Parts: sequence; C-alpha cells; structure tokens
Amino acid sequence: MKSEGCTLYHGGLKGAESVFGETAEQYGLNEVIFTFEGHKLGRDRNSVVLSDADLQRGDISMEIASRMMNRTYYETDKIRKVLQTIFHMVNKGHQVFVIGTILDDDSVKGGTGWAVE
Repeated sequence: MKSEGCTLYHGGLKGAESVFGETAEQYGLNEVIFTFEGHKLGRDRNSVVLSDADLQRGDISMEIASRMMNRTYYETDKIRKVLQTIFHMVNKGHQVFVIGTILDDDSVKGGTGWAVE
C-alpha cells in the first residue's frame, strides 16, 4: 500500500491524536482533522470545521451512548459534538484503527470507545 493513498482522519486533540498526525505527515499520509466551532485543537493541519448540519448527520442519543459506554456524560453538548465528529471520521475511512484502554466493564475508554462500538 502506498502512503499517498492513505488518509488519517482524527480529531486533532493534544496528545495521541496530534502525535498520530505528526507521524502521518512524516510518512507522507494524507491527514484530515474533523472539528467543530470552538473546539480547541492540539494540531491544526487540513482541519474541516463541521457545520451544525454536518454535525447533525452524526447525531446520536446521549442516553444510548451513555448506556453503550457504561458512563454518565456531564458536558453533554460538547461530548455530543465530539461523538458527532467521530461519526464523520469512521464513515470516511475504509478501515478503523484505534488505540485505547479496555476498562473492567469491557468498554473502551473515551471517544475511542464510541468509535469501536
């Protein structure tokens, strides 16, 4: 597989996502960061700011998300938007690779968990 035919889709957050983006750039992969207005990025290369209509396409029930992830979310507006951006990342890709922590309840920690669910 040639690197120019590969694209890394991510949320551009500080930490692992930014490191993945830097590594993708180093190896010549395309990179697209999905975000929303007011979201603070750790990396801002080829970012796509999703409109409210775009975000709505990835809308989910926070009750279902909480139940599937076995968590309670307190910043529901922000978390909803994060989960809505994950919808776009997963739907653009042909393969999904995740790195995360598997918790005692067999769910995966954080937004990564939603992507794998």
